[in-house]
Amino acid sequence: MNKILVPTDFSDTAYNALKFAGDIALSYGSEIHLVNCYQLPQGNSSVMIDLQDILEQDSKKGLAEQVAIFSSEEKYKDLTIVQHSLFGYLNECANNLIKLHGIDAVVMGTTGAETTSNKFFGSNTSKLMKKLNIPLFIVPKNNQLNFAEIVYSLAEDPSKYNVSSSFVKGLAKKYDSKVHLCNVYKDKEHMPALEDRNGFSHFFEGTKTDVHFIENPDVSEGILECSEVNDCGLIIMVRKHYGFFENLLHKSSTRKMAVYANKPLLVLDEELFKNKK
Repeated sequence: MNKILVPTDFSDTAYNALKFAGDIALSYGSEIHLVNCYQLPQGNSSVMIDLQDILEQDSKKGLAEQVAIFSSEEKYKDLTIVQHSLFGYLNECANNLIKLHGIDAVVMGTTGAETTSNKFFGSNTSKLMKKLNIPLFIVPKNNQLNFAEIVYSLAEDPSKYNVSSSFVKGLAKKYDSKVHLCNVYKDKEHMPALEDRNGFSHFFEGTKTDVHFIENPDVSEGILECSEVNDCGLIIMVRKHYGFFENLLHKSSTRKMAVYANKPLLVLDEELFKNKK
């Protein structure tokens, strides 16, 4: 992860996500790209031109102030931070920055289910999750980086998601993590066959692992149960792609986890890095 993108609205939640990204950057020697996006409200076009200039100035000022505070913390003082003040919606701005600068991961704060007042970290997180094919860390407020124990949620043999699983193995090696491979099945009829269960740990040979098969009709609850019992500091899920009609019927466990999880969530696209050059 050479370059990490961190969206901010200058809130405490956003600043906590910036520190989380900073801790990752210290491990990987990463460059942080801090972005604030602003939009114009509906109104008279002549007034809007003046307002856009004001919003741009406020955005740049806010970025400079946040970077100054962040860099004043001793352990982050030597990190490189690139500031981006952009007009537009976050998901569009983020995707443009990813392509332009070769961003490797995104770290974004979330207020979780406690409040709906912060729309920036609600709808924008959901939109980013649907569009990104690079790792997305979603960080609830007050959470710090702790990758000693991590949960990797898998519905199938991890070799079927070779690139995504390899990324998890690399992360575990970097932080000397123990990976809890978690498969949640809704009833005994859907429990993986023995030969499939053996494939879970085989793919992670050389990595500290533990394999868990949890019966729970709610995938999100099963994963949270696994993370709580094993005191995990990170939950990793693979976001699957569905067709139009499948998407209408399918309830995304990943999106639900992003809202209700009280621990950092790493979302990996099932086609991770497929389109990245």
